[in-house]
Amino acid sequence: MLGLALLSAPLPLLAQQIKVGSGTDLALPPGWKVIENHQDGTPSAASSCLDIKASALLLTARPDDPRRRVLLSVYRTAFQSPGPAPLDGERGIQAETEKLLCSMLNLGYSPTDVKTRTTNSSKGTRIVTIEITGKGAAGDERIFTEAAAGEAAIVRISLSRAKEDGTTAQDLSAILNSLTVGEKLVVANSAAFAPGTPGSPAPASQPVGAVPPTSAPTPAQSSAETAKIVSEYSDALLIVEGKESTGSGFVCTMGGKPYVISNAHVICFSPGFKLTNVKGGGLTVGAGGVAVGHDIVRMEAQNPPKSFEVLENIDTSIKIGDEVTVLGNVRGAMVVKPVDGKIQGIGPNLIEVDAPFEPGNSGSPIVHKATGKVIGIATYLLKREVKNNGDTVTTDVRRFGYRLDSVKTWEPINWQVLFNQGATVGKIESVSDDFIRLFDSKSSSRFEPSYYKSPGMQRVMQSFSGRVKAHNRLSAGEQKMILQQFLGDLRSVSRNDIPSFDMRTGYDYFRRVMEEQISFREQVYKDLSFQIEQRSSSWF
Repeated sequence: MLGLALLSAPLPLLAQQIKVGSGTDLALPPGWKVIENHQDGTPSAASSCLDIKASALLLTARPDDPRRRVLLSVYRTAFQSPGPAPLDGERGIQAETEKLLCSMLNLGYSPTDVKTRTTNSSKGTRIVTIEITGKGAAGDERIFTEAAAGEAAIVRISLSRAKEDGTTAQDLSAILNSLTVGEKLVVANSAAFAPGTPGSPAPASQPVGAVPPTSAPTPAQSSAETAKIVSEYSDALLIVEGKESTGSGFVCTMGGKPYVISNAHVICFSPGFKLTNVKGGGLTVGAGGVAVGHDIVRMEAQNPPKSFEVLENIDTSIKIGDEVTVLGNVRGAMVVKPVDGKIQGIGPNLIEVDAPFEPGNSGSPIVHKATGKVIGIATYLLKREVKNNGDTVTTDVRRFGYRLDSVKTWEPINWQVLFNQGATVGKIESVSDDFIRLFDSKSSSRFEPSYYKSPGMQRVMQSFSGRVKAHNRLSAGEQKMILQQFLGDLRSVSRNDIPSFDMRTGYDYFRRVMEEQISFREQVYKDLSFQIEQRSSSWF
């Protein structure tokens, strides 16, 4: 994992030793003052467990200098859900990273860099730290930090600072280096963790990035609720099989009619797809529609089983922290498996959840456990971007759910037209994949025509290799001329196939995909041009 050696900074002299809970201590550097200190986590003698809520604020502090715009929050979380805790390996760290990303996006910052590391404080406390650099609309850059420490990440520290604020970076290093977490989380007696336990005060406020306290059930109750939902709606859970990929779907009642629901990106590129429920039974569909502004397809269900229901008006029906389960074809293994999590964010068209679902779950229902109704459709996407003047294409994994209650318009499906447009867009995406191969490859194979899948890129590489071989020894001028011809050929390939898709008559879903493709092509070509101009010798 990537990391920075922040914990190596020595603790400044005259630091303030602060007790922030039962068995937890840290030291604040000089020039910091405590705003709030809630020592609410005393062990319960009756249960030998911590008598706490799911999330409780322990301490807030800030520097005396208000120009630094920094607030440090220390809080405790119990992590009762079956999902991974931050210290439980890569899955847990990934889930925590996505939560922090959601928080900073809600504050209007776009991520530009992500770093994670695992270290030990000078007191021997294990700490997982996540740092995300984000750029605001005004061009300012801040670094958002979330650190989780102790058994099952029982103590967490949250802070954001200006990117250029090195003083706060050193102060945070010293604070983490001083951290001691003596509390232990005992989960055998789950009743001790039930929210509302007598003697546990409510948190005074909620720090940035924290999930508000909820009345979540214990893991055993949570598993029982999930099992009940799967049992009750097993016939309505579908596996979508295409020629080249698999995904998920489900039967759901919308406007009083039963429909098969799945992602547009699962259905539109799969002519001849087959629908199968978990018991092996098939399902036929009739007329369909593609949602405008959403990655959703619905199709009339013929002889439907018991169907899910959509939870209407979710803006007032659900809240952050509510438990959900995602039910679908995990990793394309043709087996429906529930993936539990919580709601992390609610937007006009999207729902953010922390359930770590996999690509095969695309098209799965996101079920609100408290009501047993569907609030969204799980969507797993890969978004590719090129680092400015960099050497690689970065792939960003996006997990979220499209809301079903926010669809205003459905475009009627003409299946032949839909699949023809899907085939056209698929070929265009294939050419983009070839540009990624060229961009990322550092070996001589980048010039082999057989290394590429699209005929256009194969011809460009064949032409480039022929020009190079025609000159035994290339002068600087000849190299420049050949590279300019090469760039011109790449420019043609990057543009020639775009008009094959008619943006005027295309489905809204495909038009949005094409807009991303056009932007990506321009970005890739710009950075390839920079590479060739700056390091031309490496291309021969």
